[in-house]
Amino acid sequence: HAHHWILFIVDIEQKALVLFDSLRSSKNSYKIYHDCIIRLLQKQYFLTFASFIKLADWKYISDIPTRPQDDATSCGIHC
Repeated sequence: HAHHWILFIVDIEQKALVLFDSLRSSKNSYKIYHDCIIRLLQKQYFLTFASFIKLADWKYISDIPTRPQDDATSCGIHC
């Protein structure tokens, strides 16, 4: 789906990366997106605090149930 989008939330206080996708597919591991978010988080943290973030303390949440969409245009309503 060329126009579909997903939502990643970076929850600093809870130390969590949260993924929402209303067209979840077992074919898509989201690894490329997860890795990109991690790199951005690491860079921003280092630029802000001049130290490295401890990602071992963070959790990745991707199994939050969302109502599946039945078309290719209503991503935002379902996430």
